[in-house]
Amino acid sequence: MPHGMKIGAVSLWLLLLLSERPMYGYEIIRELEKRFSGYWKPKAGTIYPALEKLEKNHMLTSRVEFREEAPDRKHYALTDAGRSELASTMAYWTRMTEILETYRETHQSIFRHTHGFLNPFAADHSMSRNCFLNPKRPPGFLQLNQ
Repeated sequence: MPHGMKIGAVSLWLLLLLSERPMYGYEIIRELEKRFSGYWKPKAGTIYPALEKLEKNHMLTSRVEFREEAPDRKHYALTDAGRSELASTMAYWTRMTEILETYRETHQSIFRHTHGFLNPFAADHSMSRNCFLNPKRPPGFLQLNQ
């Protein structure tokens, strides 16, 4: 984990989700699947241990809903300590994202200037086939003038 962080990405997502409202375990997994649009499909073996760790560290609290006709549900809610950790971690990730974005923009400008290439993820994708037509170009970059 980077310096200054107390929790990892999975725990961060759990705190973010539970900052909206309390939820039970399976509901959390489904909500994460929905939010990641299939890009990440969280597994119970990842989510439940992370929830237990957050609860052990007093960032979450839980209560069991006893149901007669169906399995019991354990509902999780954010504590004040969890809200505080979420705020500090979000500040850290926001700053980290700003640094990475600045680095990406600077790197692209320097590379474009010194090599005459465009990143294929730039707004103009009209020359995207060039990277396949000219194998001498660095992978993942397109030449500007052809």
